[in-house]
Amino acid sequence: MRINVLGTSGSGKSTFSKKLADKLNVPYVQLNELFWKTFFTRDSIILWTLKMFHKNRKDYPKLFEKPEYSHIKFIRLRSTKEVDDFLRADG
Repeated sequence: MRINVLGTSGSGKSTFSKKLADKLNVPYVQLNELFWKTFFTRDSIILWTLKMFHKNRKDYPKLFEKPEYSHIKFIRLRSTKEVDDFLRADG
């Protein structure tokens, strides 16, 4: 099973991912620790997010509709309540 959680910096991806990994009893891997360099360098995740937020915000929904990704289940959670309900749900 592979799960990739997407979202902007500070949106709660890590918190959600840890809770989901616990619920599913699967390992939690923080990709930022593996791939990103220190903050505020030219290649930092913070600068990348600030530069790319508006573009990515528009592009993600378009990606979800592409036929080549039809085998992937995309779930959009837009609020703390939606996250809590999703984590509480069985199945």
